[in-house]
Amino acid sequence: DVALEEVFPTLNAGASIVVRPRELMSATAFSDYVDAAALTVLNIPTAYFHEWVAGMAEASLPPPASLRLVVFGGERASIAMVNEWHRLNGGRVRTMNGYGPTEATITCTAYESTEPTKRELPIGKPIANMQAYVLDVDKKPVPIGVAADLYVGGVGLAIGYLGQYEL
Repeated sequence: DVALEEVFPTLNAGASIVVRPRELMSATAFSDYVDAAALTVLNIPTAYFHEWVAGMAEASLPPPASLRLVVFGGERASIAMVNEWHRLNGGRVRTMNGYGPTEATITCTAYESTEPTKRELPIGKPIANMQAYVLDVDKKPVPIGVAADLYVGGVGLAIGYLGQYEL
């Protein structure tokens, strides 16, 4: 489902979609590929972001000059890799952590990471036309920092969940 988020907004903006070659690339080769293709935006899985950043750090490579935005998501980001990215990046490339459970039809929240951190990256705030609530067992909002369940709503909510809170 993430491909939909990558394809349609890109085409709607009049941009081009570039699919990486099938062969596996080292971090250096991937950076060279991004640079040669003059890619400006990457939307990659968190696991690949980790590998790419680790490889760039090992080779002492900065991010490709053409990049202006990197979006990653799909699993929890490593604080060490996010901090390494910020060290390599120097604040030049916008960095977004996307979050969206299956029920939200791709991404429902996003967080812009702007500097190194000592804590886990938050999932961010709801994107346009989406809502996110942290509710207790009685479906009442809880104060910041209190553990509870995340409820999402809005135009991106998958069909079939309306009114079925147990799902």
